[in-house]
Amino acid sequence: MNTRTKWLACASLLLLNEVLCIHGFAQSGGPIPPAFFGMAMVNAKDAPAVPMGTVAHGDFAWQRIEQQKGVFDFSLFDVYVAAAVKGGLVDTSTNTANVAITLAAGTPGWAVADKSTCGTTNGVSVCTAPPDDVQDWKDFVTALLAHYDGATKPHVRIYELWNEFNVSQWWTGTDAQMVALAQAAYPIVHADPNSLLLTPSVAGPVGTASPRSGVTHMTSYLQAGGAAYADGGAFHGYVGAQNGVNPFPMPEDDGTPGCTPFVSCYGSIVTKATQLRGVFDQFGLAGKPM
Repeated sequence: MNTRTKWLACASLLLLNEVLCIHGFAQSGGPIPPAFFGMAMVNAKDAPAVPMGTVAHGDFAWQRIEQQKGVFDFSLFDVYVAAAVKGGLVDTSTNTANVAITLAAGTPGWAVADKSTCGTTNGVSVCTAPPDDVQDWKDFVTALLAHYDGATKPHVRIYELWNEFNVSQWWTGTDAQMVALAQAAYPIVHADPNSLLLTPSVAGPVGTASPRSGVTHMTSYLQAGGAAYADGGAFHGYVGAQNGVNPFPMPEDDGTPGCTPFVSCYGSIVTKATQLRGVFDQFGLAGKPM
């Protein structure tokens, strides 16, 4: 199976669900192993019976779990962990589930006094500014890790710090403020030797065309100190804008006649992975997973 055919196979799975095809293929040219695929599910109760390596989700933890200060409801994320258990995606020696949880995609409205950056998502107030008190964030992360402690519930393998922080829909704070959240979360996650904390993710155009392009934004964050509080790097591999791109790029296309490369077409999955791997390697995360 050549590279284009492999990516076409990956793209066909997109018709079934949102699938992340992790960069890289078996050097032998044989079948792609399930470990290269993670499936993000909107309803994990309906998880398809297909081989995969990691279960991810369409929800963001802080705003859903702690809708009121100090009141935690983990039931939504328990369903994703249960799907991983059902699918055999658990290291039985450590009771660690191959689940990826994004810690936040905004700050709950109760944690921010200035509501100017707040909106409503699923009936919950969510703000793009950082929390007024970092202790609120620490309390949430502590509660989350205590819940997935390997005893009452399996450990969770991967925590992504923040969703797509180069997109103003999710974050309008500074690099220094995001680094402060990483610094606060890192020792809490690291108290569990079975869990990893990734950088906040970037999405949209890769490259350096604007301050919010993936390479520019991630470089700025790592140079601000973010690399000291990450076990790996994160990016979301969308290859084109969601609307108005025709023809839409295939995963190996940097652009098409219907879009501008690295603007309305975001760069091929290989380009994105290669450029961001270079950023992670250059600014403190060499040798760490992506």
